[in-house]
Amino acid sequence: MQKLCGSLAVILLLSNPLYANIDRGFTQGDSLTPMQDTILNPVVITGQGKGVRADKSIIKFRVLTSETIKQMGVVNLGDLLSRQSNIRISNDNMLGSSVSLQNLSGQQIKFMVNGMPITGRENGNINLDQINLEDVERIEIVEGPMSVIYGTDALGGVINVITKKPVLKKTSASVFSYNESIGNFNAGFSIAQPLGKKAVIFGSVARNFFTGLNSAKNDRTYIWKPREQWFGNIGYFRESKKATWNFRSDYLYETLQNKGKVILTPVVAYAFDDYFITTRGVHSLNTIFNINSKVRVDMINGVSHYKREKRVYRKDMVSLEQNLIENNDENTDNLFVNAMARAVFSNIKKSRLNYLAGYDINYDMAIADRIDGSRLTMYDIAVFGMLDYNLSRYFRIRPGLRVAYNSVFTSPLTPSLNMMWEPNRKWQIRGSYGNGFRAPSLKEQHLLFVDINHNIKGNPKLTPEFSHNVQLGASFKNSHTNVAYSFGINSYYNEVQDMIGLVLIDKGQELYSYENYGKFQGGGFMLEQKTFYKKLFVEFSLGGMFIRNQFSSQTGKDFYITPDITFAASYEFKKPGIKTGMFVKHNGKFVNYIQNEQGAVSEFFSDAMTFVDFTLSKGFLKDKLQVNTGVKNILNVRNISNINPFNSFHGSGSTMMLSPGRSVYLKISYTL
Repeated sequence: MQKLCGSLAVILLLSNPLYANIDRGFTQGDSLTPMQDTILNPVVITGQGKGVRADKSIIKFRVLTSETIKQMGVVNLGDLLSRQSNIRISNDNMLGSSVSLQNLSGQQIKFMVNGMPITGRENGNINLDQINLEDVERIEIVEGPMSVIYGTDALGGVINVITKKPVLKKTSASVFSYNESIGNFNAGFSIAQPLGKKAVIFGSVARNFFTGLNSAKNDRTYIWKPREQWFGNIGYFRESKKATWNFRSDYLYETLQNKGKVILTPVVAYAFDDYFITTRGVHSLNTIFNINSKVRVDMINGVSHYKREKRVYRKDMVSLEQNLIENNDENTDNLFVNAMARAVFSNIKKSRLNYLAGYDINYDMAIADRIDGSRLTMYDIAVFGMLDYNLSRYFRIRPGLRVAYNSVFTSPLTPSLNMMWEPNRKWQIRGSYGNGFRAPSLKEQHLLFVDINHNIKGNPKLTPEFSHNVQLGASFKNSHTNVAYSFGINSYYNEVQDMIGLVLIDKGQELYSYENYGKFQGGGFMLEQKTFYKKLFVEFSLGGMFIRNQFSSQTGKDFYITPDITFAASYEFKKPGIKTGMFVKHNGKFVNYIQNEQGAVSEFFSDAMTFVDFTLSKGFLKDKLQVNTGVKNILNVRNISNINPFNSFHGSGSTMMLSPGRSVYLKISYTL
């Protein structure tokens, strides 16, 4: 305690202007182009009230800009996040991609579009393949709990997808075509029409089509399932001096096929095919207005819904006729709806003491054949507040607190504390503590999911998860005539009480159920570096992470550290105007545990893997016409060995699918 008090005293002493020997003559960004400045210091809005530069935010952010998305040639959120540091992606051939962030995953990560929660999780995960990136301006990632503002599900972090702001005062339109050698054929267009000088209506339509992929010829049971996706949105945006109004409605319609093996008899040949039809909608009204010259209000009200239907057909392999099998228990309809309202009040003119306060209301409803009880509801009402106090010119502190009422579970007080010491304009040192709370979802409590690949039963006796998260990091930035660079180191520690996960409860029937299976601990660190030198940009990160749970404690080896390395480089050849990019992502071996019939725990490892991508892009006609091409997954990584007791119900056996393999892509887009 004495050492802690002493350290705080040193920090406060050094943050006093009298002791700060600071190079105030340095002006950050002097030699940066607007694009370079945007990459190094993007504006962030998640959990901020008014947008602020990432380097001035007391919360550590990671921002993926539209320029990054374009240069990497990715088409959905799963493709993008799989190349990022400190993030792991897993794939299910039926449920799509899911993400693990700082060792936490599934229901512990909050996904939003423009601040609106995305509902509809299968096995706790949002299918990242269903989030199209064509209309995305940037993606903001907060690593660590944001439960004070965003409540349950924000225990492990927040991923907020920010769409492009429509252009006022002139008609704009764009069209694109994307083709990939593994069988992806995508296309779409968008248009925006001004209504006077202050308003605009906009909309877009896109189609993503994947033919499916298999390792063996003449086998109709694809490993990577064929799917067709239709994306659409329509919106209205109005802006004035005192207020902005942004209504937006996004829609997804997806059909995924799971073709069965051919059954041959002496007289007929037929197969049973499953069709999964998914509809997802996110409809929101974002309003920002100034109550007076001192108070600003950011409001969001909306509804998101997710419906997944399964239909089983019998297909005659001679006549190719297929007929729906009536009164089949496997024909299911599942609908999940979330309605929410959130308002954040904050002061307009920044002063020594700033505030952020608001309310948050969420209502969840499930009407599903897989849900025991067919129709269930749960709601959450909360108020929250944060004070941002400048103890000195260089040291800020932000305590926060959330008070909530949950209709099913008792919600605790949720506190947080963020600190930032900025001894000069080159250095930022951040520390934070966050308390997390997550109520079990309706699915985890009442799901009954049984088919050829899944055998999962919900558990109404689940208790909420409680977490503690501590983070400490430092970053340095500088720039000279032709070079700008930054360094950073960040570390974190997570502890989750009463962790919820799938546990094998009946080995004979291979039946899994959600259980509170004990305490989880995880931690890690990340070294990051970014450098601009003229037209060259290089980004490198090196990290490691470890986990500890009730299984690892039984093996006698409490912690395993696995490396995480990313490298990205881009260079623009000025004369031909060609931009090149290379992206490398390496994950080391990752420990898993399995329990035998006698209860003994053994450790197994997921293989290490490395993705390497290379891209080229060039603009024509004053950059109105853009051509992007490249090679993805150059090392042709497809599957890795993985014996994971928490994934074995997927029917994936001892392997985990990572990618359909090496591919070449070409994207052409034109903007009017």
